Amino acid sequence: MNWVNSTSGNVPVVFRETAFGLKSVGDISAPVKSDFGWHIIKLLEKKPLVAFDELKETIKYQVQRDQRSEKNKEVVLVRIKKENEFKEVPKALDKFISLAD
Repeated sequence: MNWVNSTSGNVPVVFRETAFGLKSVGDISAPVKSDFGWHIIKLLEKKPLVAFDELKETIKYQVQRDQRSEKNKEVVLVRIKKENEFKEVPKALDKFISLAD
């Protein structure tokens, strides 16, 4: 069975296609079978898409908090340290920390 990533997790293609194929509120699908069993899907409501401008800051915040974003920051930091021949001096770091308090 084919699987598709969605905002609600991994959803079987047959389930997704059936659910999004319902057109009017109150429509009920014919039974569909997935690896999870049999499903009868009813369209309860439709919500309009939110404009990108309204979601832009939320999306930006979520991307910045994502673990993949942190990995990118780590890779850039390693590259910058290498390019600038960065060397950590533990005694200097300890002195700096003591002064920062």
